[in-house]
Amino acid sequence: MIRLFRVFIPTTVIGLLVSEILIAVACFVVGYLITGTEDMEVYFLLEDGIARTAIVVLTLIFGIYWADLYEDMQVTSALQLYQQFCLITGMAFLGQALVGYVDRQMIMPRWQMLIGSVGDRVSSGLAVSLRTRSVEDLGTPPCDVPGRQ
Repeated sequence: MIRLFRVFIPTTVIGLLVSEILIAVACFVVGYLITGTEDMEVYFLLEDGIARTAIVVLTLIFGIYWADLYEDMQVTSALQLYQQFCLITGMAFLGQALVGYVDRQMIMPRWQMLIGSVGDRVSSGLAVSLRTRSVEDLGTPPCDVPGRQ
């Protein structure tokens, strides 16, 4: 347990948060590598690509927090979890639309957003399927995983 702002936070939640941020950033960087027309340094350093990516990743992390996925870490239904991730991705797209009303220069390019979102959801889906499969291998329901609170 880590104490942050007088609140104890489990280290598993911190690890999940950091890994989700790293995976999301990697997916959007790969999305730019696939669709980008300019050098990576020019886009990320001179054209505010870092800020654009940070806005999308923060929207995704806020959506995961808003859906209470950091609070309820037991996977009872992979389909329900995947639907929640799709809702969160839709929220990120709506967030990009709202950013477009404020400052058009801060919108992430359309294809980078699509490819990065698909990559992020595929990686999340793989993690969920691996987790539910490992729980099923134990022969116990997901809520009775030994060592979990």
